[in-house]
Amino acid sequence: MLQEAKYSIDKLSVDDYASAIVEFTPTEIRECIQALVAKDQLLKAEKLAEAALIQHQNDQEVLAIVSLVAVTLQKWSRAIDLFKKLIAIQGKYTTAFTYRMLVRSVRCNQETEKAYKIVNLALQTYPDDLELNNELAILCEQSQKWEEAEKVLEKVIKLSGDNVQELLPVRLARATRRKALKEGPTRKDVESVK
Repeated sequence: MLQEAKYSIDKLSVDDYASAIVEFTPTEIRECIQALVAKDQLLKAEKLAEAALIQHQNDQEVLAIVSLVAVTLQKWSRAIDLFKKLIAIQGKYTTAFTYRMLVRSVRCNQETEKAYKIVNLALQTYPDDLELNNELAILCEQSQKWEEAEKVLEKVIKLSGDNVQELLPVRLARATRRKALKEGPTRKDVESVK
């Protein structure tokens, strides 16, 4: 049945999606969308995703895949709305991945302060999530919050363990240097000049 579902959905014209989607489960629809994206058939994937949303508007699996299609197409406002709806449905069971994708979508939509608030909210639930902490560091760097960026980058390096990306120490050094420039010379620096 699943192979037949993939085959038949893949062959539909864009206009036929909404009426044809009724016979498929959310799981079959998700798998079809994934197959279309893998084949770089993004227009069909988007149409199928939107049709799936009409039929299964509150299904978490459908909301997740439709959100990811919006991210793939860089339709940030659409992705943000869908991730917010998914979070409202999942409530306290919202995954770190869902928060990550919402934060990235908001950040890519050039809403740095909003993304900063969301990532801090997500970190209350997932304080040791490497990617959420890295998102916070990126947002602090973009907002020139150098003291906080320095602390968060230190945590990201610690959480990375042996898998530290080579750019992390560079980012930490930059944040430390910019923090020092922002603070100006310290009393110790002035006394050492005398």
